[in-house]
Amino acid sequence: MIGVIGGTLFCEVDFLKNSVIETVKTSFGDAVIQKSEKVIFINRHGVDKNTPPHLINHPAHMEAFRKNGVKYVIGACSVGSLHSRFKVGSILIPDDYINFFSSTVVNEAKFFTPSFSKHLRELLVKCGKKFCEDIIDGGVYFQTKGPRFETKAEIRMLSQFADVVGMTMPQESSTAQEFDLEYAPICSIDNYANGVSNYSISEDDVRKFSKLNADKIRNIVSAVISAL
Repeated sequence: MIGVIGGTLFCEVDFLKNSVIETVKTSFGDAVIQKSEKVIFINRHGVDKNTPPHLINHPAHMEAFRKNGVKYVIGACSVGSLHSRFKVGSILIPDDYINFFSSTVVNEAKFFTPSFSKHLRELLVKCGKKFCEDIIDGGVYFQTKGPRFETKAEIRMLSQFADVVGMTMPQESSTAQEFDLEYAPICSIDNYANGVSNYSISEDDVRKFSKLNADKIRNIVSAVISAL
């Protein structure tokens, strides 16, 4: 089984046809999954799509994947660009991240080196090039706590060390590792971070640009699923 975690852009895709909705009981609470023959999808922001980033139950999601035989997890994420050279509407496959705001959750005494699945990440890049000629191979994702956006001063600091900013992926990735799942992200650059461009950032703008990349993300993820 393959796990996909993201937002509403996956609600109607071929790999979820004839899927069923199930509630999985985990050690960390219930997780709602959408299950098809080969794929299990989880909306990271909940069934009602109203769970803010800092309240997402990553451990429940990952335990639900593992209980259902998932080996690979693809995380589709919306991010803000920290540099004008990374254009809004681009797709980026990160190769590293920075996250100072969380620790291990399954076993607080467990040490591990954070990393993405090499095989899954390579597939995302390979399939991505078929649907997006200018896909960005590599980049550092900086996670902030959210749900507020960052100040201009914060963005100036973050831009010295990272390429994009978001509120979910690194914690999601490291939690997947704790459950021995192979995880790799694909990021839609949906806005310029505060101060990078001349226009003000808003939630409506982020949603608008996210929709513009939706078909590319769906096609890439579908191709990766077929290749696994």
